[in-house]
Amino acid sequence: MMPNQTFTTLPRIEPIVPTARPLAFDDPQWLFEPKYDGFRGVVYLSRGGCTIYSKRGNRFSRFDELRRGLCAELPRIEVILDGEIIAIDDEGRMDFWSLMGGRGHLAYAAFDLLWLKGNDLRALPLIERKKRLGRSAILLTTSPMRSQLTTSPMRSQPSKSRRCRAGRR
Repeated sequence: MMPNQTFTTLPRIEPIVPTARPLAFDDPQWLFEPKYDGFRGVVYLSRGGCTIYSKRGNRFSRFDELRRGLCAELPRIEVILDGEIIAIDDEGRMDFWSLMGGRGHLAYAAFDLLWLKGNDLRALPLIERKKRLGRSAILLTTSPMRSQLTTSPMRSQPSKSRRCRAGRR
């Protein structure tokens, strides 16, 4: 359960829960994107500050360096982002075990825009929320190799070589 209120003025909002599928599928009505190997994190950003919560509503205090980076890099508008906290090794690859051990460069991959400037966007189709997000995914990292926001491709076809996240258009 998400907190009733963050230290900002943003409301409590539940992230969208992915639907488990027993088998891989290919459907033009669905979008496919890489599966990030990390911790799901919901970012609340406003003029008053920035907080990262787990999908269960617990504040991620262990990722304060990343939180400060998000505050510094993203515009101070009222926004709630859904994404994944990941660790990136020195060669730019995701490394879950580094994340667990507190090593690697922390990053936040935003893959959904849930709230923007007073508007709850969850009722909009995923493709529309992604357009408003501006990219298929935003990756902000503390790594000196990737000091700016970068994107990750969104596909209309599932990846045959990697796990992916899927959402109805």
